[in-house]
Amino acid sequence: MGDVYEGEHDKIQTRVAVKVLHAAVSRDSDHVERFFNEAKIVGKIHHAGIVKIFDVGFFQDRAYLIMELLEGEPLSRRIEREALPWHTAATVGAQIANVLDATHGAGVVHRDLKPDNVFLVPDHQIGERVKILDFGISKLSGTMAGNSPRTVGTMGTPGYMAPEQWGDSATVDWRADAYSLGCVLFEMACGRPPFEVQTIADACAKHLHQTPPLASSIVPEIPPVFDELIARLLAKEPSDRAVAMSQIVLELEAIAAGLDVAAMPARRAPRRLRSEPRFTPVSPKATVTTLGGSAAELQPSRARKPAMIGLVVGVAAIAVVIVVMTRGHGDEPAKLPELPKAATSSRAPVVVTLPTPAPVVVAPAPTPTPEVSPPPVAHVVGVTHSHPVKTTKSTTVVPPPAVVAPPPPAVGSAAPPIGGRI
Repeated sequence: MGDVYEGEHDKIQTRVAVKVLHAAVSRDSDHVERFFNEAKIVGKIHHAGIVKIFDVGFFQDRAYLIMELLEGEPLSRRIEREALPWHTAATVGAQIANVLDATHGAGVVHRDLKPDNVFLVPDHQIGERVKILDFGISKLSGTMAGNSPRTVGTMGTPGYMAPEQWGDSATVDWRADAYSLGCVLFEMACGRPPFEVQTIADACAKHLHQTPPLASSIVPEIPPVFDELIARLLAKEPSDRAVAMSQIVLELEAIAAGLDVAAMPARRAPRRLRSEPRFTPVSPKATVTTLGGSAAELQPSRARKPAMIGLVVGVAAIAVVIVVMTRGHGDEPAKLPELPKAATSSRAPVVVTLPTPAPVVVAPAPTPTPEVSPPPVAHVVGVTHSHPVKTTKSTTVVPPPAVVAPPPPAVGSAAPPIGGRI
């Protein structure tokens, strides 16, 4: 589609790379718009692994970009010489994944990750730094997608395209880049891509339907944890590859450092695929709001405590009924046993000692007498009812009606609060 020249700014003597489209391509407005979009994209991604673009424009009817000049070599040339040791491949892969993570965070899916678009630049701090190139066919989202040309059909490089990218490249997300990264990792460690193909149709059939070989089947020195990660990134189903690109970064960094990847929390499946933990009901110590309530304010409560409090209240109610039934008509009201203060100020189980109930004695009717006696009074706690005596010709005194006690409440039934929070 164009040529790349080395240039120099004539005032400040800065060396740059000048990418120029061919004249025929420059007459296609969609191609030019994609070409200039690359400058917009890299300006939105704040990462040292993105090549800088300083200017865009036309020269003699040809569109151009003025870019950062990179000293080093493309990853494809390094692989042509020899396969990388597995720990070096993991180190380079972690840098690629880190740049992709920043790219996805800016709302961009690269869609053309391959060794030709990965540049290795000498760096005095880390030895060698990865630079990602060519965002010309990237998928944009958010505000950047408004003026970008629409993607129709398949777009990418056949040897590194994810299965879903072969159908409609406009619908892919960051997991397509994860698949392409798996292809690049395989090629770095094995010296060849996961599928060796001769035609586009062959590439399509294998990426869609054929399971790639394990990297360790070609290079036995590759450890199982690295082998498993590459195989997972090459999964046909996008959801089987990873939870996020940041997870892949952590795994590759751990593999390169020889750490235990199996114990990493990032390896867990997405939350929707895990069984949700079950918690017992919580009892708030303080009012919890959406304005910053601390998780420490909630303490798990034991399931036995509400049942125990209900049992104590029921027992107390039974005690009241028993005392009423065991009283005589002319006796002083018996005192109820006092509940310990702990019943209202603590959630500890309360033990109430009830008095031994006396047998209920029904008094016989009084002996008839000609004299009119004052009406006897039946005492119920807190209520007094007077029953006048009716005198007949035989001067028989009708005894007062028996006091019917209310039935005792069922143990464990709902009762009014006795103080504190239940």
